[in-house]
Amino acid sequence: MSNKQYIALFFDALERGAIETIQSLIATGVKWEIVGLGARSRDEVCANLEQTFATTDTRSAKLLSLIAEGDEVHALVASSFVYKNGKTLDNTLSLTYRFAANQIIECTEFMDMDRVRAFFAPPAA
Repeated sequence: MSNKQYIALFFDALERGAIETIQSLIATGVKWEIVGLGARSRDEVCANLEQTFATTDTRSAKLLSLIAEGDEVHALVASSFVYKNGKTLDNTLSLTYRFAANQIIECTEFMDMDRVRAFFAPPAA
């Protein structure tokens, strides 16, 4: 399987809520940087995803672009998560992954953090 295929599998698993598949694709010592939020360990990334799976009804992650060179893959993704409270969070993500031994060992993730913060902010009084 190519690194691009592993990323396609990752986003398919994200849509399905298949945490075991995601865990198998991320190396134990991964360096996962969410720009604006900081670094995350594999356990933190997976715990965040499990929380997302528990609080959403549906998740869509459409790969707009997938480019690979050497051990790196860049993905441009349009995401749409429908939460159990009926609200939908739409965002565009730009992620660069680095692979070793068929696992993600590094990820740098960009997203519209203002949109995320506004979505999760408490309602105005």
